[in-house]
Amino acid sequence: MKRNWRTTKKSGQSSSVAADEFFTTTGAAKHCRVGQEKILNWIRSKQLKASNVGEGDRPQWRISRQDLYDFLESRSNRTTDQVSASVGSSKIPKYV
Repeated sequence: MKRNWRTTKKSGQSSSVAADEFFTTTGAAKHCRVGQEKILNWIRSKQLKASNVGEGDRPQWRISRQDLYDFLESRSNRTTDQVSASVGSSKIPKYV
């Protein structure tokens, strides 16, 4: 069973977004083969877009799959097709 993250739009309507469309900092670090602290540094320096879904003192970051791939592509000389082939994922969106 897939979990869904609930997001609220400004108009008060809510929509469901599949949880597999988002990475935690740990998941993003594993996917990028870097340390979690590197991901956090990219978020803190605003190089990588992320949303804080935590309540309280400790942030809990979620990174959309699209934002992570856009970030990786912007840091690479490779094309999206080459990135797709290197990570072996058919879930990477193709750009039209």
